[in-house]
Amino acid sequence: MSRTVNEEQLEDLGLDRDEARAVAVHQGGQARTSESRICTDYLTTVHPDTGLEVTYVPGEALPDFALAVQQRRNAPPVPEPVTFARPSIKVAMKADPKP
Repeated sequence: MSRTVNEEQLEDLGLDRDEARAVAVHQGGQARTSESRICTDYLTTVHPDTGLEVTYVPGEALPDFALAVQQRRNAPPVPEPVTFARPSIKVAMKADPKP
């Protein structure tokens, strides 16, 4: 983990103001990774370039291919199509022949 270093501390170490501003680690601000790209559970998938199996742990940032797998896995299930079959006329005629 990196520790927070402010510009004044870097200037005390001998850097000029522009160098210190460029190197300083600032707290706060926006995260580099949005929450939607964070792994929510253990995710094992195959890397598309290498063909090797890759496992991501909860809290890890996901690349595009792994994010797509997580989104498919977390998507609501697609309902099975319901078909309504009515008996054919021939079957109905055989079951109830007219006298």
